[in-house]
Amino acid sequence: IVEFFVSGIGDGKKIQAPDLTAKWAHNYKGCTSIAEFGGYLYAVDNARGTVYVNDKLTGENQRKIELGEQGALRAVADATGTMYVLTKKDEVLEIDKKLRIKAEHRIKAINDIVWMDIDDEGNFYFLGNSTGTIAKYDHGLKTFKIFAGRNDGPSGLYNPFKFFVSGDNVYVMNSGKKNIPEIKVFNRNGAFVRGFAIKAPKFYDSLSNLAVTPKGVIYLNAPAENKIYKYNSHGGYLGSFNGDRIQSFMINYAASVTGGKEGYIFVYTNVIAVFKADDSGEK
Repeated sequence: IVEFFVSGIGDGKKIQAPDLTAKWAHNYKGCTSIAEFGGYLYAVDNARGTVYVNDKLTGENQRKIELGEQGALRAVADATGTMYVLTKKDEVLEIDKKLRIKAEHRIKAINDIVWMDIDDEGNFYFLGNSTGTIAKYDHGLKTFKIFAGRNDGPSGLYNPFKFFVSGDNVYVMNSGKKNIPEIKVFNRNGAFVRGFAIKAPKFYDSLSNLAVTPKGVIYLNAPAENKIYKYNSHGGYLGSFNGDRIQSFMINYAASVTGGKEGYIFVYTNVIAVFKADDSGEK
């Protein structure tokens, strides 16, 4: 077996490219958000207001919902499989497995909501772009607390982009005052843990996303470079890859990456490529 090593820019370290577990053809007309919850991928096309739900390893189409003018920014799911869709109107639609809208929740704690995620206990997190604040709601979407915010301190979010909950932490993509991409890490109670600059790539693309393992190993897609970058939980650069270990698959435009929670990362390109995730390089 040929071992395929790929080096990125950064500090020049080499990492072994991951094994390819599966790949499947998607039916997305467009895709602006993709997320792993349980056995499924939840993909959102916000230009068309469409949400797709596919089996994450086979690609079998499970559900599809068209929201039209309400729009869709992000779709997540809880442990029961109930889906929650963030609309462009700062509302969350609660949707059951038969695609019935069970409830519409107005998020009042913050405005200008651009992103949403959910943890394994069913708590929701929302990002207000204009204020740099994150609102954490309980599973019933009734009580909440606010953390972070736009300030010059270590925990400040000058220009927050997206965030992802994995393990015990919330990983926020942020651009500092000098437009340097960085990641700010908070625990799930909102306490600041650490922050670090991202040295490669040099800026966040509008499609940049993270996949994060429970131990905090981070994968970041660089769309135009056809690469996935890898970092340890303290921002240490571990290298990059643009295909699998034996070169049976090469990434052609890495439009998104997600996962990490259950041992896989998912790269959205002309197909969905499923790679093995690992915590190599983590201290």
